[in-house]
Amino acid sequence: MKKFKISVLCVLLAAAMTITVFALEHRGSTDGTFQTDSGYMTAENLALQKGGEAVEKLTDGDASTALTSSRKRDVYFDIDLGSVQPINCIILKEKGLNIRSFSLLVSEDGTQYQTVYKGDKIEYHRLCTFDTVSARYVRVFVHEADRFFQLKEVEVYFQPQVENNTFRNTAYVLSSDFSTILQDAYLSDAERNAAVREMLEGYNFAALTHVNFYCGVSFDSNGTVFVGSPDGDGQQAVRELAYMVDCMRTFGNPNLKITYVIGIGSGNPATNPAMDANREAFIGNLIALANQAGFDGIDIDYEFPQSDYDYQVFGDFLIALKARMTAEMNVGEACILSCAFGTRDINYPAEVVEAIDIVNMMTYDIFDTDGQHASFWSVVQGAKYLESIGFSKAQINIGTPFYGTQTDALMEQYIYKDIAAPDYYENTYTVASYLDNSPTQVYFNSPAMVRDKTAYALLAGYGGVMIWHFSCDTAYSSENSLWRAVNTAVEQFGGAQ
Repeated sequence: MKKFKISVLCVLLAAAMTITVFALEHRGSTDGTFQTDSGYMTAENLALQKGGEAVEKLTDGDASTALTSSRKRDVYFDIDLGSVQPINCIILKEKGLNIRSFSLLVSEDGTQYQTVYKGDKIEYHRLCTFDTVSARYVRVFVHEADRFFQLKEVEVYFQPQVENNTFRNTAYVLSSDFSTILQDAYLSDAERNAAVREMLEGYNFAALTHVNFYCGVSFDSNGTVFVGSPDGDGQQAVRELAYMVDCMRTFGNPNLKITYVIGIGSGNPATNPAMDANREAFIGNLIALANQAGFDGIDIDYEFPQSDYDYQVFGDFLIALKARMTAEMNVGEACILSCAFGTRDINYPAEVVEAIDIVNMMTYDIFDTDGQHASFWSVVQGAKYLESIGFSKAQINIGTPFYGTQTDALMEQYIYKDIAAPDYYENTYTVASYLDNSPTQVYFNSPAMVRDKTAYALLAGYGGVMIWHFSCDTAYSSENSLWRAVNTAVEQFGGAQ
């Protein structure tokens, strides 16, 4: 197996996004009402009250009933829709979390079946999307479970496009993506521009609507803001930053919005002094950088406030920052204040929630009891949590990783594009640890999973998706490109392009 490697910079930045590991309360947890909600689908459930007595508990529309299996492997259920009709989505709902591998198959005549989807977990709610097919019969085939499992519902849809033309397609882009090109002293200006364009187009950069640019911005306790090293040539660093921003505008979407990211660690002794005693100077310096380099806004990645005082200081800072950004930024009221947030232990009053334009929800490195991170269920649960504390759906970008993490939660992180032979449906790969070369299991998000998460964000009415990070993907020309999966879902279900 090919050994996976990831640059030190990528490890540090990815770790900066995901310092805290949250174990979801999976096995044995009770269902909340949102766990079985399919109200975001606008189409008719074609399987409702269909299929006959043998599967009536799967199609009765009642999530309090469930069909219990008599075996733990190689079990299937057939649902007769009554006539041949187009379908493109199936929602599965499990009672408990026991299914380990499943497939969805369809047939027009009940004899010849074709596979349209494969997955690992179902969990409480799993949206499965695929290209439109014609089918009368739908087969749910469970290959393996860790005990006699219970399925509550199988819902079948032909979901049309929805009106969501403000849907955000967001990526965290790293300045290191440009570094090799910028550091090549032998390139002419034209050659440098061509190389940057080729790099961006290799991942279909033009499909992005928003970029959060991780570009080495830091600060001290006095609120002084630095680009690159505080001891380096700050003016040169800002000039390079402006060049990279200009390239993204030139080769990207004409309406592309770009924010720069400032990372804040809970252990940084400069954090509270800068945001409290030196708040006005700090805000002024942040806005000056945004205006100088031509940004549309500021993204703050604070991981994570620990005390009530931390929350109070940060909350007051966000309110003041947004007010001054609106008044002082070159883009005026169109300015964007966004934050990267986890999916628990958030404590902000309504005034802070209102000040934030976009929340980049970090639904990754959320490990379940199998040691797997970023399952489909983490999206459903995380998004509903943010809603429960006051954020609107329109504010929320649902985060998806383009990297994998070990299933024993050691936090070694592996880039998707380094998989030697990726499979469209596979999430788990055994690789050689880049630290000690031992075999280790790594859980990624497959193209199918990424497509489903994007479709869920779009159909459920969330503001958009966020990817950490842009260049972890394989080439867009590959059928297993994750960016291709994102854009397939957006094209299929009606978001802006």
